[in-house]
Amino acid sequence: MDLKKTVKIFEKEFSSKSALEHVYEISRYHRIQGSQGLIDAGNYIFKQVKGYGLSVKKVTFMFNGVSEFFGFTVPLGWDIRDAWLKVVKPHEKLISTFKEVPTMVVAHSPGTRGEVFEGEVVYVGSWKSGIFRKVNVEGKFVLVSERPYNVFVEAAKAGAKGIIVFKRNSPEPNAVPYFGLFLTRKETRKFSKTIALSVSERVANEMISAIERGRNVVVQAFVDAEHRVKQGFSIVADVEGEREEYVGFIAHYCHPSPGANDNASGSATLIEMARTIKTIYDRGELNRGELGFRFIWVPEYTGTLAILAKEPSVVSEVSFLINLDMVGESQWKVGSVFNIIKSPLVLPYFGNELAEYIADIVFRREQTFSSSTRTPKVRYASTEYSVGSDHDVFCFARKPSIMLNQWPDRYYHTHMDTPDKVDPEMLKMSGIMALTLGYTVSLKTPPQTIVEIIHSYLMRDYYEKLATILSHKEANVLRNIFSKYYLNYALSSLESICKRWSSFCGKVKKIKKDISRKIKYRDVKVKVSRKLEDKTLKLKVKQMFSMRKALSKQPKLAMKLAKLMEKNRALFSITYSTIVALNTKPWTYRELYELMVSEYGWFEEKDFARTIQALAKLGLIEIS
Repeated sequence: MDLKKTVKIFEKEFSSKSALEHVYEISRYHRIQGSQGLIDAGNYIFKQVKGYGLSVKKVTFMFNGVSEFFGFTVPLGWDIRDAWLKVVKPHEKLISTFKEVPTMVVAHSPGTRGEVFEGEVVYVGSWKSGIFRKVNVEGKFVLVSERPYNVFVEAAKAGAKGIIVFKRNSPEPNAVPYFGLFLTRKETRKFSKTIALSVSERVANEMISAIERGRNVVVQAFVDAEHRVKQGFSIVADVEGEREEYVGFIAHYCHPSPGANDNASGSATLIEMARTIKTIYDRGELNRGELGFRFIWVPEYTGTLAILAKEPSVVSEVSFLINLDMVGESQWKVGSVFNIIKSPLVLPYFGNELAEYIADIVFRREQTFSSSTRTPKVRYASTEYSVGSDHDVFCFARKPSIMLNQWPDRYYHTHMDTPDKVDPEMLKMSGIMALTLGYTVSLKTPPQTIVEIIHSYLMRDYYEKLATILSHKEANVLRNIFSKYYLNYALSSLESICKRWSSFCGKVKKIKKDISRKIKYRDVKVKVSRKLEDKTLKLKVKQMFSMRKALSKQPKLAMKLAKLMEKNRALFSITYSTIVALNTKPWTYRELYELMVSEYGWFEEKDFARTIQALAKLGLIEIS
């Protein structure tokens, strides 16, 4: 099979126009988790996919604010009908209305119960625990940068009328950011008299400037919203293969309107991908794969965890997953790069390297000015595992999973994430890349060169990473640690080819010997905490890490952990990757630290020790 010919077949059938139309349609709905808009968007997706003749079903669960799946509590259902915010002092000015700016109400905010709330604005800067013991906010509005949940809970306890949240150093100061509270049933009852609103950084700075000049800033707000139990659902559609095993594709369809790139783009692309493969199979243009295709649309995290809890076979039957989250960006408008985010090192699979190879075929299409060299049509890269979307849940379930994602995006999580920022050609290239990758993995007889392809990309990635290590002050130690764990990853990735296609076992055996000769290391020992170095770490409960749950159980400890993650942003992914690793087997503390260093580069061991100790105190892991 020629992969380039496969790409051409998918290119011919995949309609960028249809995908873009789906983006526009899904963007119409205010798709907050537990809302009617989410239900309506889900029904639209279900109807489209069913209309293409796929086997499709809903996996239902309740947005009741009580149910818990693997450490995550499902929020209580919430609907909003109208809202507005205006300044009445020192001069009258309408700030925003819900109809124009859907993100102006923080998702899951209580309503004003038919009243208009009025109060003075108190600016508190960045939130710190216990801040309202020093600042009187009773009957007032609190203006603060980010951390909406923490601020909301403490401000409500202090008797505030509301909170007004903004994003500091926003790449687009006129954009109104999207924040969510994801309240439980108990929290909605307890904090029902405080509302939560969002404003742009420009509006926030105008308020701050007036307050700092001694002016009295007073606002009025109205929010027509209510909490109630709602049924939610995930959608699962199959294109059958020769056996009951699948390549999985997932996209979340939640988020506020418009939410065009996040994530109407992934959901729309998945709809068109499902139609494309079904049509091509029905016409006989490609031989049906040995593995089937499983398409999954979910409310982010909530819906995926619900599937894992309620219908685990949907996950267990997937051998490899591709997550499409924010794949449609017009790069010149939003400033993004297309990223292939790999599985963690503890879940080695040849799909990581195959994804890079196929990306080179799909994206590297333009001929240079005076030679035959091909250059990329778009900016793209591959990166280590990072968290933040539904691939995390499949990784937790020990399924190799990658994410296709565009980042950064200057309009991310704002009301300006509109369909005009979506490039239909980007939707098409993303869909074609994902389909080609999935189809290749599904085949009974793959390209004869696949072992050589994976081998070459493994070594390319090894030497590229090695080049970045050599300039580090701890280069000698880091090189040896990285080589040790990368060698194990590379050998296991090649072995995954052999497990998928036994006919390649002989070739894999030879290539593994070659890699073992090229990747050499000394078994050096990095200095780690004496208290922890030889301790064995185990997963105590089968749960993912949830900062929200940590805050509810031990708020002071959770905030210390949050500050660590702010200091080193990779620590958030490291924490998730740690849970994934411990769900595969027990590790010694030293081994686990070395594994994380080999994947994420050098970081302070004391920060890792604090993280591990915090996870133990939270009851997630056991140290013995």
